[in-house]
Amino acid sequence: MEIIERFFQVFDSIYNYYKEFKTFIANVHEGYFIDFNLEAILQNQEGKRLLIEVFYLYGVMLILQDRLIPAIARERLVVCYIRYKG
Repeated sequence: MEIIERFFQVFDSIYNYYKEFKTFIANVHEGYFIDFNLEAILQNQEGKRLLIEVFYLYGVMLILQDRLIPAIARERLVVCYIRYKG
């Protein structure tokens, strides 16, 4: 069960990374940050670099997950975790 939990933590961490980024972009669009909007972030050299890096890291996580853990194994690990942990 320990190994299954570790794999599930990997999957959950990747999903949380995406969810946090999506929340950040939604907050920027809603005007949560007074001085920043998406256009201002993209015009700033460091902001543009950070957004590109976020997408790059997310892509690397997905590619590594796809190459190292076959799809059928990922599906079975998640199903097994849900069955035994609830």
